Amino acid sequence: MYKDVIVRVDIFEYISKLKKWNITEVKSGNIFKKLEIKGHLLFDAAIQNFVVKNNNIEINNVYLGYPNKKFILKTEGDYKDLLSLELVNTEVQSLFNEVENEVKSAFKNISLTNEPDINIGSHCNKPHHCGFINYCSKAEILKDEKLDTPVWYLGGSPTVKIVKTLMEKGYRDLSQVPDEYLKTDIQIKMKEVSQTKQNFIDKKLIKFLENEPWPRYFLDYETISSPYPLFLGTSPGGRIPFQYSIHKWEQYDKEPIAFDFVHNHTSDPRKNNGTKNM
Repeated sequence: MYKDVIVRVDIFEYISKLKKWNITEVKSGNIFKKLEIKGHLLFDAAIQNFVVKNNNIEINNVYLGYPNKKFILKTEGDYKDLLSLELVNTEVQSLFNEVENEVKSAFKNISLTNEPDINIGSHCNKPHHCGFINYCSKAEILKDEKLDTPVWYLGGSPTVKIVKTLMEKGYRDLSQVPDEYLKTDIQIKMKEVSQTKQNFIDKKLIKFLENEPWPRYFLDYETISSPYPLFLGTSPGGRIPFQYSIHKWEQYDKEPIAFDFVHNHTSDPRKNNGTKNM
């Protein structure tokens, strides 16, 4: 901690021969294809460097670390060579003064009596989704407010264009929005359901099911993705199916029969999944 700024270094490695420390800022995924995101990661590393140096700790090197896509887990618990490292000493040092200015600016904002007057927009999701979006946009049901369907259900976020436009016009309840402001058939159908309170099932789905032979099977997979391999023979990232369920529906008037499988070993679950499904 330095001047009430707290950092938690991902990897803080002491180099005994040099009596100095290495800092590694670890991020999942090979993110270096997006320069704006890399810039954000550099700033994260620069803040850590700023705080550590101001605690009179000598720094040897600062790295950005990310999973090595070519790494394969061959032995349980052996993650040597999992990380690929990029040396960023020069970049981080060039940000030293900027970090200090950002810290001062942050504390200035905290001390303000009134909230900053800034409109929501795409910046609210860069480089990460801001936890204050709903608060700033008022995209949350207020005390004693009754809404059939909030307009932000149209897009999942108040920064989505259709939602932002409707809220700027003063609309909060989808059932009250004029049709001319809705852009797609789905949006109009959502408004209709909000008004009528009637369930909607697309006729195409009904027709499709009517033409399907018996018995009918319903298969659902669950996958897991991790920046470090969880199963032997696998690599960082990707999606590994580790469980599934199948429901067999023999006739309309019969209850479906459920079958399921969950992989609970360190071996590669994909082979077991395939075998169990056959």
